[in-house]
Amino acid sequence: MAQHCLLEAGALRRLGAVVANTSTPGPRSVFLVSGDDSFANCGAAEIVQECLAPYTVQHLQGLGENPTVEQVQRGLDLWRAHPCDAIVAVGGGTVMDTAKLINAFAAPAGATVVDVREAITDPTPITAAAVPLIAAPTTAGSGSEATHFAVIYDGHTKHSIADECMRPDVAVIDPLLTESMARPLTAVTGLDALCQGIESMWSVNATETSLAIAREAVSLAFEHLPIAYSIGNRDAREAMARAAHLAGRAIDITKTTASHAISYALTSRHGVPHGHAVALSLGTVLLYNYGVSALDVTDPRGARAVRGRIGDICKQLGARDVTAAREKLTVLLETLNLPTHLHELGITSNSQLRQLVDNVNTERLANNPRRLDTAALERLVAAFA
Repeated sequence: MAQHCLLEAGALRRLGAVVANTSTPGPRSVFLVSGDDSFANCGAAEIVQECLAPYTVQHLQGLGENPTVEQVQRGLDLWRAHPCDAIVAVGGGTVMDTAKLINAFAAPAGATVVDVREAITDPTPITAAAVPLIAAPTTAGSGSEATHFAVIYDGHTKHSIADECMRPDVAVIDPLLTESMARPLTAVTGLDALCQGIESMWSVNATETSLAIAREAVSLAFEHLPIAYSIGNRDAREAMARAAHLAGRAIDITKTTASHAISYALTSRHGVPHGHAVALSLGTVLLYNYGVSALDVTDPRGARAVRGRIGDICKQLGARDVTAAREKLTVLLETLNLPTHLHELGITSNSQLRQLVDNVNTERLANNPRRLDTAALERLVAAFA
């Protein structure tokens, strides 16, 4: 599905026209999914209310920090009671993933979906979205407005649902909406964008197209995240919004790898914000992947190609080699006032470390260019403990 993207300061003010053009004849009702306080604080609430004034609006709010079975079920139940002609998602990754899942489960082909918990383990593919979906991010991180997949948590277990029809039809990216983000949120969402760009570059699924996109995402994020965090000027905010979207486009092609695979348990079991959870292992995984050989390479292009792409990552970070690149990533975390090791988060016991290994996401791990068996995972986790 081709996606239209509108990325500029003030883009959200064009939401009304975007909605009107989603179908012929134009829609009469809109299903709005948004955050709570953040929706108002970033200035989106007033703009959206004005833009959607001509439409009947059903509004889903009250979402948690991560998409859960319960909140998607609540949204799907509301949709069943009040189906609409279009969906507008305004918020961070949780908001957009929730909207994408509701749209998928409410589609005509999925009209029999009543229980979300059963649907996320159903092998029957999703074949269509219910209605056009417009995604307007209010953070600069997840890139969910550009991807064809969504995550959902059932307790501590994370699932990823993917289909081409889940990619939003239109991305409305207004960097002005990110200016109200507090420093901690700026840090962790920006790290998500940086990590996605880096992981996309070494992924076994990397292509020339994805590499070009990811290079720009990594370069922009690494240069502008400290500025967005420290002074938050408009140029840095716009650069981070672009970096996040580009990183989303890159992983839409390649998917993420080992650092994301390890991160999910850190988030679901220890409450570590997603971007920080991924970044904790990124430098260690970078060193590990650079050590790839013919004996453990999983990329069909071979170990030399993998090391070449990691060298390219070092170049984007302005580092002479992988050791220097890892140090730069560590310094970045310190600059963002974030812990660089698990023990700083109170994750110290052997059982806690083992839990991270046992609960790694094997689907994401399969995209890593160097094989990670249980023993290798144990050593890797110990290296950033």
